[in-house]
Amino acid sequence: MKSVTKVDQKVKVKSEGGSKRVYLDEISVSGGIVNAYKAIEEANKLVSKKK
Repeated sequence: MKSVTKVDQKVKVKSEGGSKRVYLDEISVSGGIVNAYKAIEEANKLVSKKK
């Protein structure tokens, strides 16, 4: 995905009996955080191509 910013740090996740730290790409399809601004830019490019 072009609008995703990769995160190379561990994040805290609640689990049974407490919490643990895992890399975001272990629990996320994209492996990062969606950048809303980039997502809108990409959507605008697709719309302008269709016209």
